[in-house]
Amino acid sequence: MSLPPADAPTLVMIDCLQALERIGRAVIIDERSGRLAAAMTATGATPAIWLRQLVAGATTRSSAWPDGDGFDAALIRLPKAKDALDLALHAAASKVRPGGIIAVFGANAEGIRSAKGRLEVVADDVDTIAARQHARVLTGRRKTTIDGLKAKLSDWRRVGQITIAGEKRPWVSYPGTFAKGGLDEGTAFLLEHLPAPIAGSSVLDFATGTGVLAAAISGQATLAIHMIEADAIALAAARENVADARAIVGASLAAAGDERYDLIVSNPPIHDGIAESRHVLERLVADAPRHLRPGGRLVLVVQRRVAVVPLLGSAFAEARVIAENGRFTVAMGEGAPRGRSSPPGRGASAGPAATPRASRQRSGRRSDSAR
Repeated sequence: MSLPPADAPTLVMIDCLQALERIGRAVIIDERSGRLAAAMTATGATPAIWLRQLVAGATTRSSAWPDGDGFDAALIRLPKAKDALDLALHAAASKVRPGGIIAVFGANAEGIRSAKGRLEVVADDVDTIAARQHARVLTGRRKTTIDGLKAKLSDWRRVGQITIAGEKRPWVSYPGTFAKGGLDEGTAFLLEHLPAPIAGSSVLDFATGTGVLAAAISGQATLAIHMIEADAIALAAARENVADARAIVGASLAAAGDERYDLIVSNPPIHDGIAESRHVLERLVADAPRHLRPGGRLVLVVQRRVAVVPLLGSAFAEARVIAENGRFTVAMGEGAPRGRSSPPGRGASAGPAATPRASRQRSGRRSDSAR
């Protein structure tokens, strides 16, 4: 299978491989094209890959923490959120031998310059070894002793408080999760206007994050609730927050397999890193009719500037706005047009693959503070 193109920071990191000492085993963190791993393999290295965010169509699975230890190097694609970078750096330090290389690479517009101080927490001799194509590569040597090293996922577990349906409840989150593990404005607006599901129905919360929508719905009636989320760490929180729901790692509705639902709800991501991308939204709408039972509905919230009704109208017999305010639109699609009602696996197209990054904006978060 051909690999997708690499972005500029990854290309610069690949160019730097020859300047590094010979690396035997390395862990590559959150580089999604696969090009860096291929380049390292060509040098004779043995790379392992850790993706916290699942890549649709890729063969590498996401996981909440990297496997293995004793690596000679860790190469980290800069995440958007600063606390997500801290987590990635500590994860890398927990897997790399003392004196091994820890590198961070990213675009100037993503904030790679400010990563130096964070890298210095876990590494000595931090330096910029490349700065071109509006990107930088920072490297350092893993410290022999790291004060406060958080070497496992549970060290990053945070328990705060969230109010759902007027009730305060403890809420588990981790660094880098959408809306910092809280209730964002877009999701809150959706919950205000979401039609109550019928008792006994099957509901899917797609792009669940830490499980806010699923938790709110679970308190309304006796339901079968599933949650799909591409971020394996966010899903680890959602499993705790909505213990009765079935949690599925997935970047699209294909992760649901042959399941069909009475209701699919979502606050879908509309950013890929710092760039706007509507691929996840468009694929969700296109695939939803094949995962809905007769009479089933897709209800979602998007920023008001997104022309969501025409999009829903391309996949459903009926598309309409349920509610709208100055920032958000809650819309619904219902009834699959002729030729689009086949169940999953019977002539249904999986749609194009996507490589979304871990920092993805959803309705309710501006781009400068998005996941």
